[in-house]
Amino acid sequence: MSSSMGFIVFVALVAFGVLVIWLVRRSGHSADATWLSTEGTIQSVGQVVVNAGKSSYTVDVGDFSYQVDDEFYSGRVKLSRLSSTEEQPPRVLIHQKLQVRYDPQKPEENSVENQEVEGFLLNSWDENLGTDLDPIDLNIDKI
Repeated sequence: MSSSMGFIVFVALVAFGVLVIWLVRRSGHSADATWLSTEGTIQSVGQVVVNAGKSSYTVDVGDFSYQVDDEFYSGRVKLSRLSSTEEQPPRVLIHQKLQVRYDPQKPEENSVENQEVEGFLLNSWDENLGTDLDPIDLNIDKI
């Protein structure tokens, strides 16, 4: 009796796990499919210190803005050099354009797919992962 009860519990747990995985994948695909794309502008660059347990490391980041329905929103990307032969400073990225995807229901939610700009690779960045070294000045031009 206990072995058949264990089998039933096992089957129920597997079925529940499959259902959860299916729902997560379904919601992720439908959300990405409805996101729209727009052009953003890198407003500033800086460095962020990421604490990783007993050690820490510095990451170059760029802060960008984009406009949806006359409202401005912002985000952050990680900057990585593509070529070690070019020694361009990250500041060459200020005022450069990048493609930004955003949720039309919540335009403040954005995503940046990997893209190359001025010899740098731009990757999405989670702002909760580090501490800014210097205050950020977005340099947004007022109309």
